[in-house]
Amino acid sequence: MKANLLYIDEDTASQDIIFGEKELIRDLKLDILIDAMADQDPYLRDLCKDLLLQPSINKQDILLRQEILKEALNNNDFFVSMYRISVEDKEKTLSFNEFILPKYDRVISVKKR
Repeated sequence: MKANLLYIDEDTASQDIIFGEKELIRDLKLDILIDAMADQDPYLRDLCKDLLLQPSINKQDILLRQEILKEALNNNDFFVSMYRISVEDKEKTLSFNEFILPKYDRVISVKKR
């Protein structure tokens, strides 16, 4: 299951890259806003930056986001716990992926001279 929290129809989600994104962030001093939104979480910081640089002008998407925001404000503990679970799951997945990579130095015996 994939939750659509940002777009009514994920197929209409814009993946356009903004030309001069670094300059835009610098000129508008968006780093201050992004850092405040992320609260020292590197994953959340990247996510906030990407979302700020891909705004939606679709009325349904904006209304959906406002409804999600209301739900998040009314059920803060739930959303925080779900975020923590997702971060832990991502870390476990990365750890597992690293674990299953072949470790040739452990598999192939090397004779010392």
